[in-house]
Amino acid sequence: MNFQKTRPFKVSKPKARQIQKVLWDDLRDLPFSGEKESREGTVRTLVGKFVENIGSIVLGAQLCPDNSTCHYCPDLYLNGRYIECKSIGNSNQLFVYEGRLLKDRRFVLKGNILYYFIWQHQFKTKYAESHGEVVQGLIKYCRRVYVVPYTEIFRVLSRKKMVKLNNVTYGAPGNRVYKYGYQAGLSEFSDFIVFEYGVNNRNGS
Repeated sequence: MNFQKTRPFKVSKPKARQIQKVLWDDLRDLPFSGEKESREGTVRTLVGKFVENIGSIVLGAQLCPDNSTCHYCPDLYLNGRYIECKSIGNSNQLFVYEGRLLKDRRFVLKGNILYYFIWQHQFKTKYAESHGEVVQGLIKYCRRVYVVPYTEIFRVLSRKKMVKLNNVTYGAPGNRVYKYGYQAGLSEFSDFIVFEYGVNNRNGS
Protein backbone atom coordinates (compact mmCIF):
# COMPACT_ATOMS: atom_id res chain seq x y z
CA MET A 1 0.00 0.00 0.00
CA ASN A 2 1.29 3.41 -0.96
CA PHE A 3 0.30 6.39 1.21
CA GLN A 4 1.18 10.04 0.80
CA LYS A 5 0.51 13.06 2.98
CA THR A 6 -2.23 15.26 1.60
CA ARG A 7 -3.96 18.48 2.61
CA PRO A 8 -5.63 18.53 6.07
CA PHE A 9 -9.20 17.34 6.17
CA LYS A 10 -12.04 18.26 8.46
CA VAL A 11 -12.67 15.97 11.45
CA SER A 12 -16.00 15.75 13.28
CA LYS A 13 -15.90 17.20 16.78
CA PRO A 14 -17.01 15.19 19.85
CA LYS A 15 -20.39 15.83 21.39
CA ALA A 16 -20.56 17.70 24.68
CA ARG A 17 -20.89 15.17 27.49
CA GLN A 18 -24.13 16.66 28.79
CA ILE A 19 -25.95 16.05 25.49
CA GLN A 20 -24.72 12.52 24.84
CA LYS A 21 -27.48 9.94 24.76
CA VAL A 22 -27.12 6.26 25.52
CA LEU A 23 -28.58 4.09 22.76
CA TRP A 24 -30.55 1.62 24.83
CA ASP A 25 -32.48 4.33 26.67
CA ASP A 26 -34.72 4.44 23.58
CA LEU A 27 -34.83 0.75 22.70
CA ARG A 28 -37.42 -0.65 25.08
CA ASP A 29 -38.38 -3.89 23.35
CA LEU A 30 -38.99 -2.88 19.74
CA PRO A 31 -39.60 -5.93 17.51
CA PHE A 32 -37.98 -6.27 14.11
CA SER A 33 -40.19 -5.90 11.07
CA GLY A 34 -39.89 -6.01 7.29
CA GLU A 35 -37.96 -8.25 4.92
CA LYS A 36 -34.87 -10.26 5.89
CA GLU A 37 -32.51 -7.82 4.13
CA SER A 38 -34.06 -4.87 5.94
CA ARG A 39 -33.79 -6.68 9.29
CA GLU A 40 -30.12 -7.52 8.68
CA GLY A 41 -29.36 -3.89 7.88
CA THR A 42 -31.15 -2.76 11.03
CA VAL A 43 -29.18 -5.25 13.13
CA ARG A 44 -25.85 -4.11 11.64
CA THR A 45 -26.68 -0.49 12.43
CA LEU A 46 -27.85 -1.40 15.93
CA VAL A 47 -24.69 -3.39 16.67
CA GLY A 48 -22.51 -0.55 15.41
CA LYS A 49 -24.28 2.01 17.58
CA PHE A 50 -24.13 -0.33 20.57
CA VAL A 51 -20.35 -0.68 20.31
CA GLU A 52 -19.91 3.08 20.08
CA ASN A 53 -22.06 3.59 23.16
CA ILE A 54 -20.51 0.81 25.24
CA GLY A 55 -17.06 2.06 24.21
CA SER A 56 -17.88 5.56 25.41
CA ILE A 57 -19.05 4.13 28.75
CA VAL A 58 -16.16 1.71 29.27
CA LEU A 59 -13.48 4.21 28.28
CA GLY A 60 -15.17 7.36 29.56
CA ALA A 61 -14.90 8.80 26.05
CA GLN A 62 -17.04 11.28 24.12
CA LEU A 63 -19.11 10.21 21.13
CA CYS A 64 -18.33 11.84 17.79
CA PRO A 65 -21.33 12.42 15.51
CA ASP A 66 -21.51 11.42 11.86
CA ASN A 67 -21.15 14.63 9.89
CA SER A 68 -21.46 14.69 6.10
CA THR A 69 -19.47 17.93 5.96
CA CYS A 70 -16.41 16.25 7.50
CA HIS A 71 -13.81 14.17 5.71
CA TYR A 72 -13.18 11.99 8.76
CA CYS A 73 -15.63 10.91 11.48
CA PRO A 74 -14.06 8.89 14.31
CA ASP A 75 -16.40 7.10 16.70
CA LEU A 76 -14.99 8.37 20.00
CA TYR A 77 -12.66 10.98 21.45
CA LEU A 78 -10.72 10.75 24.71
CA ASN A 79 -8.02 13.13 25.95
CA GLY A 80 -6.53 13.92 22.57
CA ARG A 81 -6.95 10.41 21.24
CA TYR A 82 -9.46 9.16 18.68
CA ILE A 83 -11.09 5.74 18.69
CA GLU A 84 -12.65 3.57 15.99
CA CYS A 85 -15.12 0.97 17.34
CA LYS A 86 -15.56 -2.56 15.98
CA SER A 87 -17.78 -5.51 16.89
CA ILE A 88 -16.58 -9.02 16.07
CA GLY A 89 -18.65 -12.17 16.44
CA ASN A 90 -17.91 -15.87 16.03
CA SER A 91 -15.62 -15.35 13.04
CA ASN A 92 -12.91 -14.08 15.42
CA GLN A 93 -11.66 -12.06 12.45
CA LEU A 94 -11.05 -8.33 12.22
CA PHE A 95 -12.22 -7.02 8.84
CA VAL A 96 -11.20 -3.56 7.63
CA TYR A 97 -12.18 -2.22 4.22
CA GLU A 98 -9.41 -0.83 2.06
CA GLY A 99 -11.13 2.57 2.10
CA ARG A 100 -11.30 2.64 5.89
CA LEU A 101 -7.66 1.66 6.25
CA LEU A 102 -6.62 4.34 3.75
CA LYS A 103 -8.65 7.00 5.52
CA ASP A 104 -7.33 5.98 8.95
CA ARG A 105 -3.78 6.00 7.65
CA ARG A 106 -4.19 9.47 6.21
CA PHE A 107 -5.62 10.65 9.53
CA VAL A 108 -2.69 9.24 11.51
CA LEU A 109 -0.15 10.71 9.10
CA LYS A 110 -1.50 14.13 10.09
CA GLY A 111 -0.21 13.50 13.61
CA ASN A 112 -3.43 12.21 15.17
CA ILE A 113 -3.48 9.31 17.63
CA LEU A 114 -5.94 6.53 16.77
CA TYR A 115 -6.97 3.34 18.56
CA TYR A 116 -9.37 0.52 17.71
CA PHE A 117 -11.83 -0.52 20.43
CA ILE A 118 -12.92 -4.09 19.65
CA TRP A 119 -15.90 -5.77 21.33
CA GLN A 120 -15.63 -9.51 20.72
CA HIS A 121 -18.82 -11.47 21.42
CA GLN A 122 -20.42 -14.85 20.78
CA PHE A 123 -24.01 -13.76 20.37
CA LYS A 124 -25.82 -14.92 17.23
CA THR A 125 -27.81 -11.85 16.32
CA LYS A 126 -29.94 -13.73 13.79
CA TYR A 127 -31.83 -15.29 16.70
CA ALA A 128 -32.76 -11.95 18.27
CA GLU A 129 -36.42 -10.97 17.91
CA SER A 130 -36.16 -7.38 19.11
CA HIS A 131 -33.78 -4.46 19.42
CA GLY A 132 -33.54 -5.04 23.16
CA GLU A 133 -32.51 -8.67 22.69
CA VAL A 134 -29.61 -7.60 20.48
CA VAL A 135 -28.26 -5.21 23.10
CA GLN A 136 -28.78 -7.71 25.94
CA GLY A 137 -27.09 -10.48 23.94
CA LEU A 138 -24.08 -8.37 23.02
CA ILE A 139 -23.54 -7.60 26.71
CA LYS A 140 -24.28 -11.07 28.06
CA TYR A 141 -22.14 -12.93 25.56
CA CYS A 142 -19.20 -10.56 25.43
CA ARG A 143 -15.98 -12.54 25.38
CA ARG A 144 -13.14 -10.04 25.19
CA VAL A 145 -12.48 -6.33 24.81
CA TYR A 146 -9.40 -5.09 22.97
CA VAL A 147 -7.90 -1.60 22.73
CA VAL A 148 -5.36 -1.70 19.91
CA PRO A 149 -3.17 1.17 18.65
CA TYR A 150 -3.77 1.88 14.99
CA THR A 151 -0.05 1.43 14.33
CA GLU A 152 -0.45 -2.22 15.32
CA ILE A 153 -3.64 -2.62 13.25
CA PHE A 154 -1.81 -1.26 10.22
CA ARG A 155 1.32 -3.34 10.88
CA VAL A 156 -0.69 -6.57 10.92
CA LEU A 157 -3.13 -5.82 8.09
CA SER A 158 -0.57 -4.33 5.71
CA ARG A 159 1.12 -7.73 5.58
CA LYS A 160 -2.09 -9.46 4.52
CA LYS A 161 -3.37 -10.12 1.02
CA MET A 162 -6.32 -7.99 -0.02
CA VAL A 163 -9.53 -10.04 -0.20
CA LYS A 164 -13.13 -9.53 -1.27
CA LEU A 165 -15.13 -8.85 1.89
CA ASN A 166 -18.62 -8.69 0.38
CA ASN A 167 -20.53 -8.56 -2.88
CA VAL A 168 -21.77 -5.00 -2.43
CA THR A 169 -19.89 -1.94 -3.58
CA TYR A 170 -20.56 1.10 -1.40
CA GLY A 171 -20.30 4.62 -2.73
CA ALA A 172 -19.76 5.43 -6.40
CA PRO A 173 -20.13 2.62 -8.97
CA GLY A 174 -16.87 0.75 -9.36
CA ASN A 175 -15.55 2.01 -6.03
CA ARG A 176 -13.53 -0.98 -4.84
CA VAL A 177 -12.35 0.50 -1.57
CA TYR A 178 -15.54 -0.50 0.25
CA LYS A 179 -15.82 -3.94 -1.31
CA TYR A 180 -12.30 -5.24 -0.78
CA GLY A 181 -10.11 -5.08 2.28
CA TYR A 182 -8.00 -6.96 4.79
CA GLN A 183 -8.64 -9.40 7.59
CA ALA A 184 -6.68 -10.82 10.51
CA GLY A 185 -7.42 -13.21 13.35
CA LEU A 186 -7.91 -11.61 16.75
CA SER A 187 -5.18 -13.88 18.10
CA GLU A 188 -2.72 -11.50 16.44
CA PHE A 189 -3.84 -8.78 18.86
CA SER A 190 -3.81 -10.82 22.06
CA ASP A 191 -1.34 -8.42 23.71
CA PHE A 192 -4.05 -5.75 23.66
CA ILE A 193 -6.85 -7.55 25.54
CA VAL A 194 -8.08 -5.28 28.33
CA PHE A 195 -10.99 -7.40 29.53
CA GLU A 196 -11.97 -11.07 29.20
CA TYR A 197 -14.95 -13.18 30.21
CA GLY A 198 -14.90 -16.97 30.60
CA VAL A 199 -14.53 -18.80 27.29
CA ASN A 200 -17.79 -20.67 27.92
CA ASN A 201 -19.84 -17.49 27.97
CA ARG A 202 -21.74 -18.23 24.77
CA ASN A 203 -25.26 -18.82 23.46
CA GLY A 204 -26.22 -21.98 21.58
CA SER A 205 -24.45 -23.47 18.60
